[in-house]
Amino acid sequence: MSTLSNNSRTYLKSFIVGSSLPVFVTFFYAVQSYEKKKIINYSYDIYTILAPLYFGLMTTFAVFLTKQMKITLRKSLFLISILSSSLVISFITINNLYKFKSKRRWYTQYLKLTMTHLVTYNIIIYFILKNIC
Repeated sequence: MSTLSNNSRTYLKSFIVGSSLPVFVTFFYAVQSYEKKKIINYSYDIYTILAPLYFGLMTTFAVFLTKQMKITLRKSLFLISILSSSLVISFITINNLYKFKSKRRWYTQYLKLTMTHLVTYNIIIYFILKNIC
């Protein structure tokens, strides 16, 4: 007899997918290169713990939205990719987490983050959820 309901299993799988290596490897690589350039105001070690948790929770939230709002997984992941990049952009700006010297460099970072979140949720996570889980 299984101790987890179907919904619980689905949410657990979505968390595992969101916190898996294919999802956050590009983010780890970028932050590690920023650390080497000494342009971050936070610990890479803490980031490597928090990033998978964050992506796992956001992926779980996307699956929750799919079920509750009765929208497609694709639409849900698109919405979450926009929400996620907006949250991260707000967080890094409010907390001044990078040592960028110009507004242009900040805007470049915002664009990179948005594009990476769009690809991560709408291609990588979508593929794993649809084809592996």
